[in-house]
Amino acid sequence: MASEPSSNKFRSSARFRFPVLVAMAVSAGLFSGCSEEDSLVDVSCRPGDPASGQYDKDLPELCSNDIDDNCDGQVNEGCDCRDGEISTCGTDVGICESKTVACVNGKFPDCVPRYGPRDEACNGVDDDCDGEIDEGLAPRECWSGTYYDVILDGSTPCRKGVQSCENGRWSDCVGEVLPQDEQCNGRDDDCNGEVDDDPVSEGAPCGPAVEAGQCLRGTQRCHGGESICIGAVFSETEACDAIDNDCDGQIDEDLYRPCSTACGEGVEHCSLGRWIGCTAQTPQVEICDGFDNNCDGEADEGCPCIAGSILPCFKDVVDAAGNPVDCGYGLAQCLASGDYGPCVFAGTTVEVCNNRDDDCDGTVDGFTAQCGDPTSDGVGVCRLGTATCEAGNWGDCAGVVTPADEVCDGLDNDCDGLVDEDLDPHGKVDMLFVIDDSPSMCPYTQALALGISQYLDDFRGTEHRFALLAFPGDEDSNVIAKLVLNLSDVDTFLTSVQGLGCGGGGWEPSYDAFKQALDPANVYHINWRADAYPYVVFVTDEPAQTWYNVTESAVASKAAACGLPGCSPGDRVEDFVVTNLNYSSQYDQIIYGQMDRIYEIEPPQADRYTGILRQIFTNVCYGGQAGSASP
Repeated sequence: MASEPSSNKFRSSARFRFPVLVAMAVSAGLFSGCSEEDSLVDVSCRPGDPASGQYDKDLPELCSNDIDDNCDGQVNEGCDCRDGEISTCGTDVGICESKTVACVNGKFPDCVPRYGPRDEACNGVDDDCDGEIDEGLAPRECWSGTYYDVILDGSTPCRKGVQSCENGRWSDCVGEVLPQDEQCNGRDDDCNGEVDDDPVSEGAPCGPAVEAGQCLRGTQRCHGGESICIGAVFSETEACDAIDNDCDGQIDEDLYRPCSTACGEGVEHCSLGRWIGCTAQTPQVEICDGFDNNCDGEADEGCPCIAGSILPCFKDVVDAAGNPVDCGYGLAQCLASGDYGPCVFAGTTVEVCNNRDDDCDGTVDGFTAQCGDPTSDGVGVCRLGTATCEAGNWGDCAGVVTPADEVCDGLDNDCDGLVDEDLDPHGKVDMLFVIDDSPSMCPYTQALALGISQYLDDFRGTEHRFALLAFPGDEDSNVIAKLVLNLSDVDTFLTSVQGLGCGGGGWEPSYDAFKQALDPANVYHINWRADAYPYVVFVTDEPAQTWYNVTESAVASKAAACGLPGCSPGDRVEDFVVTNLNYSSQYDQIIYGQMDRIYEIEPPQADRYTGILRQIFTNVCYGGQAGSASP
C-alpha cells in the first residue's frame, strides 16, 4: 500500500487523540454546559474525489469508479484493471482462435485461447499460426511395399523412396524400388538377400510352342544368371526318315527327288521313310504295238507277225541288194515263217535325237532346237535357249532365261511385264544391327557373324551404311548398350561383326536398348544421314526384358512415328526382329503386327541367317539400283 499523505496522517492521529483530550477537558470542567456527545468531531472517511475524513481500512477500494473509496489518498490502488474492462489472449491466424475475458474486482481472470498453435503438419492448414501453410516440412522416407522380408540395407536393389508435401498432401513415393518377382538374371529381384532363388521361370515349360513330331518341350533351369531350356527338341528340315522333323503334324511331306529308269527321267516322293512313286516310265513286257515297250532300243522284238504285214523299222536298214544303209528308215515284211524279213530302206525322215542319221545327210544328230518356256519368251529378261542333240541325248538348254524373283536392277526379272514392281523406294539405307551379346547368345553369335558376312559381300561399292550396337551395357553406370561401330562402309562393318563376342551381362534390357536405338534423342550419337532411310535389325535369344520399366508400347510408339534423320512425317522405321518365335507376342506391336518382320533364331546356321537378311533387304530398291545383288 502507498504511504499516506501528511494530511491524512494528521487526521489519523487526531482521530485517536481528540476524544482523549475532550474527555480530559470535561473532567477538568473546561467545557461546562456541553454534553459529551456534542463535544465529539466526526472524522470518518467520506469517499470521493477527493475523499475527506480519515483512512478507513474496512472500506474496500473499488476498481470501477476512479475515486478514493477508503480515504488513503490513492485511487484504485491494488487494481490491475477496471471492472468490466476487456482483454484478449491468443491469435486468430491459421487454426488459432483467441479468447476475450472481462476484469473482475480489478483482476483479469486466467485467459486460455480457444485454440492454440500446434506443430505444422502436411494438411493445407496453418497449424502453427505463423501465417504460412505447410512450411518447413522436410521430405520424409516412404515405402509402399507390402513384403515383410525385404532387405533395405543397400545390399539389394530395393530402396525406400521420398515423399514431399505438395498442396496439403504427401506426394507419391518417388525413387523407391519395390521387390519384383525373382527372375533368372543374376540379381536379387525380390530383395530377400538371395540371388536367383526360385525364379518364376524355374521349371516352366520351354522350347517349341507345341509338342508335335520330334519336337519336345523342355524345362527351364536357372544357371549362372541365365535361363537354360533343358530337354527341349526343336524342329529341323524335313527328311525322308518316317519322322515329323519339322513338327507340323505331317510326316515326310513335300519331299521329292529325281529318279530314272531305262525308259527315262522322272520324280519320286517320300512316304514313311521310303522313296516311292517314280514318275519315269518303267520298262514293260514287249508287245507287238510298234513301240519299244521294254526300252531296249527295239520295237516289238520277238513278236510274231502276220505274213505280209509291213512294219516300219530303224535298225539294220539295208538296200534292195542287202547292203547296209544305216540311215533313214526301212520297211520289214512279215514272212511266211512268222518272222519279219530284212529292214529294206524306204526313205528318210526328219532328223530326231536318236543317235541315227534319219535324213541321210551323213550327219548323226548334231542339230539344235529351241528349249525353255515359249509362253515367257521375249517378256522381260526371259528368253528361249538352245539345246544340242549329241549321240541321241539332248544337252543343256544353253542361254535360256526363265522367270526369277524380282530384284532391283531396272529389269523385269519375273517376266510379268513390270519392272522392279513391289519394291520399296529406299535408294540409300542406314542399317543399325542391335545385337544381344550375353553369354546365352554364344551358340548364335558365330553363325550370325558368318551369315551377315556372306550376305553383306553384295553391298561393296554401294552407298548403304551399317552400324553395330551391342547390349547389355553397364547397369551400374546406367549404360543400356554400347556402340561398337558407327555407320560405316561394308568392309569396316564386316571387320567389326567378325569380332562380335558373347561376353555381355546376363540381364538383357531388350526394350530399353530397342527404344534408345529408335529415339530421336540419339543418346549413342549414331551418324544417321538425312538422305538415307533408317533400318533397325534387332537380334536376341531371350524374352523381352527391361531395366527401367520400358514397355512394348513405348518402343512401338518410337518405331511408328519415325523421328530419325531420313524420315518424313508419317514414316515409320523399317524394323525387324530375329528371336525365338515363342516370344513373338512381345514384339508384335513394334513390328506393326506384320509377322513377316520377325524371324526364328533357331537353329544357329549361317546360311539361314543369310537367307533371313536377304528377305529383310530384298525390297530395297530405287530407280533400278539396290543395296543388294540378286538374292
